[in-house]
Amino acid sequence: ATQRVVQLPVLVAVPARTTEQAKALGIEDVVASYTTVYSGTDSRLHNVALAAKLIHNTLIGPGKIFSFNGTTGERTVEKGFQEAPVIVGGELVNGIAGGVCQVSTTVFNAVYEAGLPIEERSNHALYISHYPQGRDATVDYPGLDLRFRNDTGHWLLLRSFVSPGRLTVNFYGTKFERKVETETAPLVVTGAVPLKIVRDPKLKVGTRVTEEIGTPPRATSVRRRVYDADGK
Repeated sequence: ATQRVVQLPVLVAVPARTTEQAKALGIEDVVASYTTVYSGTDSRLHNVALAAKLIHNTLIGPGKIFSFNGTTGERTVEKGFQEAPVIVGGELVNGIAGGVCQVSTTVFNAVYEAGLPIEERSNHALYISHYPQGRDATVDYPGLDLRFRNDTGHWLLLRSFVSPGRLTVNFYGTKFERKVETETAPLVVTGAVPLKIVRDPKLKVGTRVTEEIGTPPRATSVRRRVYDADGK
């Protein structure tokens, strides 16, 4: 019991960059942050966490453009994504990687509040009330992407944090002075609820059954003004 010896193999790991190189990145503080709340099926919650993991710890160099699709790659079953509700043609259907837009929308709003230039962003085909009005960002590999540019002059580090029902995206870097002002127009109805008639031979002539009640087309707009340290 007192005469035991074990040989411990030792591996020396060489870091990807030196301390001096790490300090030169200028990643010193949180420069932008945004949190969204979410819920849904277990598969949707799984997809949100997986997509958040794929973008976690992404470094974005000065002047470089971040691409959501380029960072996550194609969202496939092989990568671990599951079927969950997605919007197709204005309707909710099951599809692979449903819920990923929760992550892209959270990234978009952090970028929006930081005043960074947005190169590409698309809205959903349906209004989603738990996102900031007019400030959602849908993605669909490879067609619809979320892209923004790092014009801060320093490196940015993107990190994501998932907790029950909450997703936070932080950007770390060198503090920069910008003020962001937002004007959001009211959400207004612009027409009648669309009607789609599908003939059913099982029904008696003249009988109508409402299968699903849709929502009317609506519109809003958001204007963002970004001011530099001199108020320009």
